[in-house]
Amino acid sequence: MDITAEDFALSIPGRPLWMQDAACKGADRDWWFPSSDDMRLRQLQTVAAKAICAECPVKEPCLHYGIANDEDGIWGGLAQGPRRRLALTMSRELV
Repeated sequence: MDITAEDFALSIPGRPLWMQDAACKGADRDWWFPSSDDMRLRQLQTVAAKAICAECPVKEPCLHYGIANDEDGIWGGLAQGPRRRLALTMSRELV
Protein backbone atom coordinates (compact mmCIF):
# COMPACT_ATOMS: atom_id res chain seq x y z
CA MET A 1 0.00 0.00 0.00
CA ASP A 2 1.32 3.45 -0.95
CA ILE A 3 1.51 6.15 1.71
CA THR A 4 0.04 9.44 0.57
CA ALA A 5 1.53 12.83 1.34
CA GLU A 6 -1.53 13.42 3.53
CA ASP A 7 -0.89 10.21 5.51
CA PHE A 8 2.70 11.33 6.02
CA ALA A 9 1.65 14.82 7.18
CA LEU A 10 -0.86 13.31 9.60
CA SER A 11 1.92 11.18 11.10
CA ILE A 12 4.00 14.24 12.10
CA PRO A 13 3.57 14.85 15.84
CA GLY A 14 2.18 18.32 16.47
CA ARG A 15 1.93 18.94 12.73
CA PRO A 16 1.33 22.53 11.66
CA LEU A 17 -2.28 23.45 10.85
CA TRP A 18 -1.38 24.73 7.38
CA MET A 19 -0.74 21.13 6.30
CA GLN A 20 -4.49 20.51 6.14
CA ASP A 21 -4.68 23.02 3.25
CA ALA A 22 -1.74 21.62 1.30
CA ALA A 23 -2.32 20.86 -2.38
CA CYS A 24 -0.43 17.59 -1.96
CA LYS A 25 -3.12 16.08 0.28
CA GLY A 26 -3.97 12.66 -1.11
CA ALA A 27 -1.05 12.55 -3.55
CA ASP A 28 1.57 9.79 -3.55
CA ARG A 29 4.26 10.53 -0.93
CA ASP A 30 6.93 9.12 -3.26
CA TRP A 31 6.60 12.21 -5.45
CA TRP A 32 8.02 14.37 -2.64
CA PHE A 33 10.38 11.71 -1.32
CA PRO A 34 11.50 9.79 -4.43
CA SER A 35 13.37 6.60 -3.61
CA SER A 36 13.28 4.60 -6.82
CA ASP A 37 16.55 3.36 -8.34
CA ASP A 38 15.10 4.36 -11.73
CA MET A 39 16.47 7.89 -12.30
CA ARG A 40 13.85 8.64 -14.97
CA LEU A 41 11.04 7.74 -12.55
CA ARG A 42 12.61 9.88 -9.81
CA GLN A 43 12.78 12.84 -12.19
CA LEU A 44 9.14 12.39 -13.21
CA GLN A 45 8.06 12.20 -9.57
CA THR A 46 10.04 15.32 -8.72
CA VAL A 47 8.57 17.27 -11.64
CA ALA A 48 5.05 16.18 -10.63
CA ALA A 49 5.61 17.21 -7.00
CA LYS A 50 7.04 20.59 -7.93
CA ALA A 51 4.12 21.26 -10.30
CA ILE A 52 1.68 20.68 -7.43
CA CYS A 53 3.79 22.82 -5.10
CA ALA A 54 3.79 25.68 -7.62
CA GLU A 55 0.00 25.99 -7.28
CA CYS A 56 -0.19 25.27 -3.55
CA PRO A 57 -1.84 27.86 -1.28
CA VAL A 58 0.53 26.98 1.59
CA LYS A 59 3.76 26.83 -0.39
CA GLU A 60 5.50 29.51 1.70
CA PRO A 61 4.87 28.01 5.16
CA CYS A 62 5.75 24.60 3.74
CA LEU A 63 9.08 25.94 2.47
CA HIS A 64 9.79 27.57 5.84
CA TYR A 65 8.95 24.29 7.60
CA GLY A 66 11.33 22.38 5.33
CA ILE A 67 14.12 24.89 6.00
CA ALA A 68 13.55 25.11 9.75
CA ASN A 69 13.49 21.33 10.17
CA ASP A 70 16.13 20.49 7.51
CA GLU A 71 13.70 17.95 6.08
CA ASP A 72 14.49 15.45 3.35
CA GLY A 73 12.42 15.56 0.18
CA ILE A 74 10.60 18.42 -1.47
CA TRP A 75 9.02 21.08 0.74
CA GLY A 76 7.55 24.28 -0.67
CA GLY A 77 8.69 23.30 -4.15
CA LEU A 78 12.39 22.91 -3.29
CA ALA A 79 14.51 19.85 -2.62
CA GLN A 80 16.83 19.74 0.40
CA GLY A 81 19.96 21.06 -1.37
CA PRO A 82 18.32 24.19 -2.80
CA ARG A 83 16.56 24.81 0.53
CA ARG A 84 19.89 24.66 2.37
CA ARG A 85 21.42 27.14 -0.10
CA LEU A 86 18.41 29.43 0.33
CA ALA A 87 18.70 29.24 4.12
CA LEU A 88 22.40 30.09 3.90
CA THR A 89 21.70 33.05 1.63
CA MET A 90 18.94 34.27 3.96
CA SER A 91 21.19 34.01 7.01
CA ARG A 92 23.95 36.00 5.25
CA GLU A 93 21.48 38.73 4.37
CA LEU A 94 20.54 39.10 8.05
CA VAL A 95 24.13 39.79 9.06
